[in-house]
Parts: sequence; C-alpha cells; structure tokens
Amino acid sequence: MKRQRQNAILGMVSGGEIGTQEALLEGLKQRGFEATQATVSRDLRELRIVKSPAPGGGYQYALPETPAAGTASARLSAVMREAVNGCDCAGNLVVVKTMPGLAPATCYAIDAMNRPGVLGTLAGEDTGLAVCRDDREAAALRDEILAMIR
Repeated sequence: MKRQRQNAILGMVSGGEIGTQEALLEGLKQRGFEATQATVSRDLRELRIVKSPAPGGGYQYALPETPAAGTASARLSAVMREAVNGCDCAGNLVVVKTMPGLAPATCYAIDAMNRPGVLGTLAGEDTGLAVCRDDREAAALRDEILAMIR
C-alpha cells in the first residue's frame, strides 16, 4: 500500500501544480488512499520531493533533478511494477498502460532511465507515450519495461 501511495504522490507531483500537503492529502483521498499529514510528510522526504518556485509565484512540490545514487534502478523498477499494466510499441512509439493517475510517474521513471534512444515522453491519466529514435529503440524500451513488471 505504501508503494502505491508513493507512486500516486509521484504522479500528482509530476503531473501538476501541487503546492501543499493538504492538496496532496485531497488528491490521495480522491484516488482511494487514506493518509495523515505525518504520513505524507514522511513520503515526501523518502521520495526526495522538494518545494521549488512555481512559474506563477509561490511554491510547488517538484521531483528531484536526479535520483539518489544507488536507489535509481530500484526506484524505477518499483514505479514500473506498481504502476504499469502493460505496454506495446508501434513503430518508434511505446504506449504504456498504467493504473489511473500513474502515467505521469511512469513517464518520469522512463525519462529517469536516461536512455539516449528515448527522445521524450508524454503522459495522460492512465496512458504514457514514449517517443523513440527508431523502431529498434522502441522495441528495446518495451522489452525493458516488460522485464521490470514481471
């Protein structure tokens, strides 16, 4: 349950302008998670989520620039295992189906893989799209994601 909650937090933070723990608590509640302020505070610390200046003024929660050394691959695998339902590729595109609300966290995880063949990602509510350099790179990314979720 903790991983699922933390993946939901990653999705909310990467997908929008969340500026307060209260907003995170409300978002978690809407996604079916019951949590306290202390739990959310602990999750933010464990996920290394920070507050940064928001474009329109004020502050918002943001994902760290780079994952902490030694935890990157484990964290990426955990996000993929908990969030991804399946994926396939069509040409140079990889379509990733996720649990509702977790596509942004999944796309962040794909971006954090730092694969040179991945040009970028786009996230919806429950679907992520990775644009790869070519068909070969797309197939390799799909295979890596499928290996993580098995």
